[in-house]
Amino acid sequence: MQRDMHILQAFCSFSVIVWTSFSITLTQAKESQQQIPLNVVKLWASAFGGEIKSISAKYSGSQFLQKKYKEHEKSVTVQEIDGLQLVKKLAKDMERIFRNKAEAMRRLVEAAENAHLEHEYNSDLEYEYFNAVLINEKDENGNYVELGKEFILEPNEHFNNLPVNVSLSDVQIPTNKYNKDPAIVNGVSWSEALNKIFVDNFERDPSLLWQYFGSANGFFRQYPGVKWEPDENGVIAFDCRNRKWYIQAATSPKDIIILVDVSGSMKGLRMTIAKQTVSSILDTLGDDDFFNIIAYNEELHYVEPCINDTLVQADRNNKEHFREHLDTLNAKGIGMLGFALTEAFILLKQFNNTGQGSICSQAIMLVTDGAVDTYDTIFAKYNWPDRKVRIFAYLIGREAVFSENLKWMACANKGYFTQISTLADVQENVMEYLHVLSRPKVIDQEHDIVWTEAYIDNTLPQAKKQVVKIQNTLPESMTVGRKNSSFPKGIGLLRVYGTEIDHSAHPVKCIQMKLEFFQKKFWTASRQCASLDGRCTISCDDEIINCYLIDNNGFILVSENYDETGTFFGEVEGAVMNKLLMMGSFKRITLYDYQAMCRATVDNSDSAHSLLDPYYVFFAAIKWIMTELILFLVEFNLCSWWNSDFTVKAQSPKQVLQPCDTEYPAFVSERTIKETTGAINCEGCHKSFVIQQIPSSNLFMVVVDASCDCAIGPITMDPIEIMYNESLKCDHLRSQKIRRRPDSCHPFHAEENARECGGALGLRPCLAILLLPLLVASSQR
Repeated sequence: MQRDMHILQAFCSFSVIVWTSFSITLTQAKESQQQIPLNVVKLWASAFGGEIKSISAKYSGSQFLQKKYKEHEKSVTVQEIDGLQLVKKLAKDMERIFRNKAEAMRRLVEAAENAHLEHEYNSDLEYEYFNAVLINEKDENGNYVELGKEFILEPNEHFNNLPVNVSLSDVQIPTNKYNKDPAIVNGVSWSEALNKIFVDNFERDPSLLWQYFGSANGFFRQYPGVKWEPDENGVIAFDCRNRKWYIQAATSPKDIIILVDVSGSMKGLRMTIAKQTVSSILDTLGDDDFFNIIAYNEELHYVEPCINDTLVQADRNNKEHFREHLDTLNAKGIGMLGFALTEAFILLKQFNNTGQGSICSQAIMLVTDGAVDTYDTIFAKYNWPDRKVRIFAYLIGREAVFSENLKWMACANKGYFTQISTLADVQENVMEYLHVLSRPKVIDQEHDIVWTEAYIDNTLPQAKKQVVKIQNTLPESMTVGRKNSSFPKGIGLLRVYGTEIDHSAHPVKCIQMKLEFFQKKFWTASRQCASLDGRCTISCDDEIINCYLIDNNGFILVSENYDETGTFFGEVEGAVMNKLLMMGSFKRITLYDYQAMCRATVDNSDSAHSLLDPYYVFFAAIKWIMTELILFLVEFNLCSWWNSDFTVKAQSPKQVLQPCDTEYPAFVSERTIKETTGAINCEGCHKSFVIQQIPSSNLFMVVVDASCDCAIGPITMDPIEIMYNESLKCDHLRSQKIRRRPDSCHPFHAEENARECGGALGLRPCLAILLLPLLVASSQR
């Protein structure tokens, strides 16, 4: 009996222990499944919404407006507006605005032409002018540097608060041009007469922004005067002749095929210069132009293999795509230029017949180190007698071998010949073709006015600090080409003039609250109690819950963690956002960005960049001289060994930004759902939450159980690059932007002076040098 009592006592003790343990477990489970009362959250949301509505009504004057409207309600009538007439009126107003800008342009053109006609060119002219880079600069002795006189600058709100001089213009010279080059000094001298017109235009029309004059020699006169600062690398890369507005005004739309020689003789430095030449040609093309690139040796190699039967539009993405493919070009074999020319002529004709291209000028750009023939039979078959396709020949390297053949090809086809010996020569020599294509406009004396699309101009490095102001304005740049009648007929020089106008929208009057004030009202509302005794069962101050205020797109406006303000809610509460999507309170939509920039890893052993190193330049020059000597004496295998062994340079990869297409998610609330409660089954607990719309707003209060931690990752809005397969990639390259063709086309003029077709400096090699390569020319080509 006593034994049974001990057993009973032990059982009772065990039961108490088990019951106690079970009770603790239930309590913990109940605490981990915190129930958030919906009526309390609704009270908070209502209180906050009422407070915000009251403040808005008080300071917006809406009640006063309603009262005034009631007083005049009986006398107010609804009048029907003819939408067509309204649009016509707007169009008429816009036409008047643009006409005023065009008149300002014509005043500039007339003044510039008169000033140039009165100017007598003087090769020894010494003229002090305001250089935009050097103004206000002093030497170590405190004296102003040459071309850097004192230039008064004052911040001006109309020009993004940049320090400017509204009384004078100043002049920017490209880095690769000499400040005191006679052509530049003379141009700067006579264009000083534009200052008066600049000021007069601005006084007549204060809505004008920048006014400028771009010269074919490269100098850029800008009003109002402003100091140009180098970028973080200490460089000012701006050249007005590379700007879209200059190119559009200088030439008519064009179809271009670039032929690049990749035969064995193009190895080393020549291939580097050739690639840079092609890249510079691409810089001169715009959305109205079309192009393709074909590399040739004994075979034809389309740089983009899937684009082998057409030309593509020269938009930014296409040009960058083809630039990337230039790195794949390798020099080897024999150059068969005849096959390449035939392919180019056939492709240009076929593309022109489709009616999809420029329907204007056509040209073949030939980048090579020489030609063994004039290929007159090919030109006779495909281009003569009309010569509708111009030939622009770029001789790569210092040698004069076969240069006469290239020059003859250019001259016989209304083109231009130039020699490019170093990387420094590339840009200036590439620009020559623009002057040739502008001749018809010059002779026709056409005053074509070209309006560019809206764009954000961040040319001035110091203006990049004005991010908000620049992004809020959409300036349009108007340019017009103008000939110079004092030059021989058929040659002429083209200059580009421009003005910019501000098409900013008028500001919208609204109420703005400081974030701290807004948050304070939210936290005050979230402390209200539903109980009569004033004792709150739950509050946003409690650690067991997290409170948020989000908008209808899921972005956090108020959070206990200040750093989360502006963050997407899914990045902070991924589990809750995922549940809201599943319940239909929010829905996900996909947006696409076809003008995105993506980070890409590229090899840092860029040969063009390496040439900037002084030691590399020295050794590269020695190597190049030795290679050229070997090239004439031995076969290509030794040359290949020399190049491959010497030029390999291990460098770490670098990150660069490249154009790409991306897709990214966006989120929007379901309008019909005003409140939602839910729970998420996590490991060992249930995470509850409540979402309640703030009355009369697009905002939501979200209260989340903080005691339960879900191992569900965040939901982000990070963009994802769209990786096209080969078929889609080619379709994307072939697609064209919708655009309006220019009203006029000037491909040729009967009075053009075709004999002005270029030349090469120093093309007088000795007889021995000429004879030596001829001995091996047949094997090399």
